[in-house]
Amino acid sequence: MTKRPNVFDLNSLMVRKPDVAVVAPSTADESAAPPVAVASTPSKRAASAPPEMFRTSVYFSRAVHDKLREIAFEERKSVTDLINEGLDHVLTSRNYATTGELRDKKRP
Repeated sequence: MTKRPNVFDLNSLMVRKPDVAVVAPSTADESAAPPVAVASTPSKRAASAPPEMFRTSVYFSRAVHDKLREIAFEERKSVTDLINEGLDHVLTSRNYATTGELRDKKRP
């Protein structure tokens, strides 16, 4: 059984303070002006690295969604886990690697 993802990731909701660097003034009379704080831009993740996971929308009827939630609750899994099981079934029935095997192949 896979570990359920954390739905409530509070760190993503937190407001982060920008990195601040203190720059001393360049005037001759340094005692007159206090040091100035300059905010540096936060470094972005490597733009060339593709994301590990993708988010997409899947549309179900209310009855199907309710049944998936019921099964997920009974088996202590997420609806995403059940959808991935279905994807594994589709892939293996067509002689392709499972989602886990495809994910492991991409890891260095």
